[in-house]
Amino acid sequence: FFFFFFFFFFKQKTAYEMLRSLVGSEMCIRDRYIMVQLPEVCGEKTEAFKAGYKNICEIGKERIRRAGKLINNTQSIVHNENNPKQTTLDNNNNNNNCELDKNYELDKGFKVFKLDTSNNREWDFTYRIKDFNEDLFAKRLNNMIKRVKPGRTDLDMVYEVMLKLGLELTEKVTKLEFDGKVAYSVREDCLILICLDKSLQTETIKKMADLAPAYMIFGQESFDDLSDISNAKFVLKDLKIDMKFV
Repeated sequence: FFFFFFFFFFKQKTAYEMLRSLVGSEMCIRDRYIMVQLPEVCGEKTEAFKAGYKNICEIGKERIRRAGKLINNTQSIVHNENNPKQTTLDNNNNNNNCELDKNYELDKGFKVFKLDTSNNREWDFTYRIKDFNEDLFAKRLNNMIKRVKPGRTDLDMVYEVMLKLGLELTEKVTKLEFDGKVAYSVREDCLILICLDKSLQTETIKKMADLAPAYMIFGQESFDDLSDISNAKFVLKDLKIDMKFV
């Protein structure tokens, strides 16, 4: 397959045409693309602004969505009963055979990321003797009690963890629930399980461990006390699952 990387995609014409090329294609296309664009603001007098698009990125995202809808409207996947491993692409009664897995589904989705600073607060190392006092020091300590910055979501944290572990952002992320606690599985084989929920109990940890991830990552506030952390460590150590915190 080919991998395309474009800076300044403007209105996402390249991504649009790539998805559009799937319609009636005789090949198993597995190309990937990354589009990069600054959020340039649309002028208030432009047709795009009047249509509700505040910047060029919003136009690009909508164009990719429409390309996906075009595929849905003009193409359906029908499995060949005589050969389960063969998939037929039906486009206006013109059949093109494509050797695919019987469970194959066209991926018409896309992910959008915005460049930003870390989700975690950093210690303020600014030090000036004339300004430094006990109140200032206490304030800095209090700011570090809750390390996650305001306005950041669990998924923001999940993708930062993926970046730091060297995983591709295209990896599948699945939201799961254990005893009412939300966790995120990364990759089809659940390489990593991330849970940032609070007040986790040992029994819940055991249920998460049943997925046999290589790593289980928790938030700084995931456990009520040190004994809960110790219990979780013992459980995961016996199962040879690495335990980390963010």
